[in-house]
Amino acid sequence: MEEKLKFTEEAKLDIKEAATYYNEVESHKLADDFLSSINEKIIQILIKPNAYSEDSDGVRKTTIRRFPYNIYYISISPSLLIIAIWHKKRNPDNLKNRIDKIKNK
Repeated sequence: MEEKLKFTEEAKLDIKEAATYYNEVESHKLADDFLSSINEKIIQILIKPNAYSEDSDGVRKTTIRRFPYNIYYISISPSLLIIAIWHKKRNPDNLKNRIDKIKNK
């Protein structure tokens, strides 16, 4: 069965903010590389959604090649919901709050 992909509004904002940072502070090419790396990882997630580590809340995590970010997602059949594109140095409590908000809907 083919999984449908959805993003939370927060995850969309995560991507936009990171790409804007790389574009403004680093380079346009690095911003493009960041977006390409996210797209590549999303394709991998869609192909093998259960291939990545899962925590006790059912949230899966995978890293983004070349960048200090993880993608957090959950499976809500028949969809995959991207919860966050999270920089590894950001406060993990904020991520947990985001995940709890999603899980308690």
